[in-house]
Amino acid sequence: MFNIAEGLNRGWATANAETYYIAGIQASMASYGIPATGTYTAYFYDPLPTSTTGVIDPGNYHTYNININWNTYYSQPAVQYVIGATGLTRILQQKYLAMFRHSGLEAYFNYRRTGVPTFTTGPGTDNGQRIAMRFQYPLSDRTGNTANYQKALVSQYGGNDDINGIMWILK
Repeated sequence: MFNIAEGLNRGWATANAETYYIAGIQASMASYGIPATGTYTAYFYDPLPTSTTGVIDPGNYHTYNININWNTYYSQPAVQYVIGATGLTRILQQKYLAMFRHSGLEAYFNYRRTGVPTFTTGPGTDNGQRIAMRFQYPLSDRTGNTANYQKALVSQYGGNDDINGIMWILK
C-alpha cells in the first residue's frame, strides 16, 4: 500500500494516494496486533539483573497499556496525509515504521533510496557521524576477482571502495 501511495504521490498513476496511505498504516498496525480502537498492551524488556547474583532474568518485562484510537492517531498533523512533498515524506516515514525491525535490510535500502526518515547520528557510527550508503565489496571479490573489482571501482566510485559512495542506481 505504501509503494502504491508513493507512486501516486509522485504522479506515476492516477488515483487517491491518501486511500493507499491510510490502508498501509492500518495494515501495519494490524500486523503488529494494534487494534483500531481499544487497549494495546506493549511489552518492554528490561535487561538489567533482577537479583543480587547479577543473572539477567529472561522474563523481566514491563507492560504498559496504551489506549488506541485510529481517528486520534490519524488526525495528528505529523501523520495526516497532504498532497506534495510533505505527503511523500509522511508516506515514507510510515513505511519505515511498518518495516522497522522485521524486514531485514529493506528499511535501510528504502532509507538509502529516499533519505527518509531523517536520522540523528552520533560518533558511534565510526563514519563521520553518517550512515553508510553502501556496503564495501567483499574480500572474496577483492582477492579472487581483482581485475573486475578494480574496473567496477573505477567506473562507479572513482576508484575508491568507499562506504559513502553513491551507487549508480541511486544517482
